[in-house]
Amino acid sequence: KILVRDGDRVRAGDILVQLSDTIPRASLAYVTKNLDELYARKSRLEAERDGSGRMTLAPMLATRMNNPEIASTVASEQRLFELRRTEVFGNKARLRERIEQFGKQIEGYSAQESAKSKEIELINDELVDIRSLVDKKLTLKSKLTEYEREATRIEGERSQL
Repeated sequence: KILVRDGDRVRAGDILVQLSDTIPRASLAYVTKNLDELYARKSRLEAERDGSGRMTLAPMLATRMNNPEIASTVASEQRLFELRRTEVFGNKARLRERIEQFGKQIEGYSAQESAKSKEIELINDELVDIRSLVDKKLTLKSKLTEYEREATRIEGERSQL
């Protein structure tokens, strides 16, 4: 708004023009809101990164929590923080469960391998006896072949574990 006209006498210090503060105020409000949102997001992301149980607000937000817009922004970030935290705990629980299942599978495979090794040991002992009997012509060679085939089969099963 122009306060003087052409030809008016003015003195030093007189106000000649008065500018509207509407646009700068709106710009300040917009920038402040964005900054508040960024600080709230930063608080959430830092809490997530640190594995914290709660968000720690920046002082510029904490002192202005009575402002409904700030309270709403912080509440939104807090809800997101809780959702992600719950998701992380759920994922960790599922991974622990899978690790436990794999551990049990490994134990089972180890027990099976042990049993197969013991079977092979027993068959090899029997093979020694049967070879001796075949050499003395006290049993048929087909019996020896049968035991050798069984030893090979069990060895194959053990190698698959």
